[in-house]
Amino acid sequence: MKKSLLALTLSAALFSCKKDIEQKSLSANDISGNGWVKGVLRKTIITPDGFAGWTNGTKVPAANVGIQVRVQTNGAFGIYPNSNFQSTEVFTGISDANGNFAIPVKSNGTSNGVNATIIIEGFQATQDTLINGVTKPGRLCNYFGQSANLTVFKGQSAWWNNIAEWAFYNGNMTVASDLTNPTSPALGTAIITGSVGYSVFTQSITANTQTTGPANSTNMIANSVKTVADGTKIYYTFNVDPLTLTTKVYQTATSNGSYTFNVNTVNAGTNGFNQDGVVWVNDYPTLKDTVRVTTSYNGTVNLGTNSTTIPGKAGVYNAPAGINQNGLYSNEIRNAVNILYTGFTAN
Repeated sequence: MKKSLLALTLSAALFSCKKDIEQKSLSANDISGNGWVKGVLRKTIITPDGFAGWTNGTKVPAANVGIQVRVQTNGAFGIYPNSNFQSTEVFTGISDANGNFAIPVKSNGTSNGVNATIIIEGFQATQDTLINGVTKPGRLCNYFGQSANLTVFKGQSAWWNNIAEWAFYNGNMTVASDLTNPTSPALGTAIITGSVGYSVFTQSITANTQTTGPANSTNMIANSVKTVADGTKIYYTFNVDPLTLTTKVYQTATSNGSYTFNVNTVNAGTNGFNQDGVVWVNDYPTLKDTVRVTTSYNGTVNLGTNSTTIPGKAGVYNAPAGINQNGLYSNEIRNAVNILYTGFTAN
């Protein structure tokens, strides 16, 4: 009995040591974890200056402002340094009632961390006046978006030290257009629609059970197209959003391979608004499938055609070049802005 217990103890010890060795051999380069991007957003408010005048130097929290953090997936400063999956992951948040935000962001397990681009969205709000503790709503203003670059490390917080502040004196806000003024741009919407698909191999088979009629054959023919999975993200970067007077990135998702953007824009010919943009997508991870199309005959009688999908190699369809959609003005509909993935990188 003692010998058996001793043997079991030695076996367990050896197994434990082997397991430890295997764990230590793992590379940390592609082990991701969360870091944090934190900051505070403020805007000016007009208050008495104590000398019978006024000042717009007082800051109050900018609440409910959207924040994006964009990080590349690969490369030395990407989330997965050893991966060939070239893409961008986007992390979002909204400032709270005190203007604070804290956004969890994926980072790698290396000492490099990840390069992150933080984008504070533009917004519209009134520049108010505070008198004896009572807020008086003021003029509607455009508060322009801001951006900065940070390095985010796994398990650590990255503070955006250049606190985002909006005020007249540093040129990052203007009085919004009064739509009752005939000289102001008339706002409207435009639509961009299209489809997103990826190329697959096509195998054409002719099968005849009789000696008469077409000969049996198997051919690889031109690539066909499959639609991407529902929920695949599509983006449209618009150079001048007329509501915020800054670049805006629209995001939507596919349904049955199709997508639609509803874009805020102005009438054609409006001075200062060329309304240019580009529709784009990230890389698309999936299988490089083959579509097998079989046409069966009983002699010269066509029994019908059957299509099946044969799974192929796993990998990534590389993002194609973006599609420019320039001069996009009110009431326009841009149909058939179709995106096709062709280049493929196997895992």
